[in-house]
Amino acid sequence: MNQTVINVRGANGTGKSHFVRSQLGPQAEWQVSAKADGPQLRYTVAANRRVAAVGLYHNACGGADGFKDAEHIVYTIGFLLGRGYEQVWFEGMAVSSSYQRYADLDDNLRIAGIDFLWLFLRAPYEVAHARIMQRNGGKPIKEEHLVKKYASVEVTRAKAIRAGRWVYDFTY
Repeated sequence: MNQTVINVRGANGTGKSHFVRSQLGPQAEWQVSAKADGPQLRYTVAANRRVAAVGLYHNACGGADGFKDAEHIVYTIGFLLGRGYEQVWFEGMAVSSSYQRYADLDDNLRIAGIDFLWLFLRAPYEVAHARIMQRNGGKPIKEEHLVKKYASVEVTRAKAIRAGRWVYDFTY
C-alpha cells in the first residue's frame, strides 16, 4: 500500500484548515482517544476511511496548533500511518514556521517507503488579511505579526527547497 504524509503550510489566513477539511469531506468523523502508553490522540477521519488528518476540524481553525509540541504531532502521524491510512494530512501555524523536526520526519518516512509532501499555500497577503478579519469579526490585527508569519513560512520553504524536499506550491 502506498502511504503519503502531506504537510500543509502557510501563514495565518491562507486556508490551511479549510484546505485539509476539503480533503476530508463533509462526513468526516472527529476522534479523540487516550493512549495508556502515550499522549492523547486527536485526529479526524474521512468517511472513505482512507484519509486522516492530525487534529480536530469541527471549528474554524483545525489542525495541530493545539498540540503540546512537535513530538505529539509526530506521534499522532505515526499512529495514523500504523492504522493504515493512505493519506495523513497535518497543518498548523506552529508547524508552518518550524523546519528541522519535520525534515527529520520526512527523512525517516522516506526510508520506510512513505512519501512526504511539503504543500505551501501561497495566498496573497490581502486575501489572508481579509480572511483573518472576517474570522475575527472585524477585530483589528497586528499587521506586523502577519508579516512576520509570512516571512517565517518563506524561510522554511526556502530550506525545504534547498534540501531537495518534495515542495509543492498552491498559489491562488
